[in-house]
Amino acid sequence: MSSADGPLVTILEHSDGGSAELSFRDTNQTDQVKIGTADSDFRVLTANTERIRIDSNGNCGIGNDSPNTSLQVKAKSGNFDPSTTDNYDGVAIL
Repeated sequence: MSSADGPLVTILEHSDGGSAELSFRDTNQTDQVKIGTADSDFRVLTANTERIRIDSNGNCGIGNDSPNTSLQVKAKSGNFDPSTTDNYDGVAIL
């Protein structure tokens, strides 16, 4: 699929040989969503910022690119305080 400004969907293989991604963008080329790998990790990016990572051990990080538990969520501010979890510096370990 493409527009007059170029492709809306792109498959990229990076020169490092360890990562690849599928990129979706809007027609004015400003907003992108990327799904891809970094070494053995699976990543989801929006606006060229990593939002979700599942590492090679199966740990999932939301807002955290190095999760060390099954699910780790990082808040944008220090106000993240879920009532059923422990909260350490804006990172909830569920």
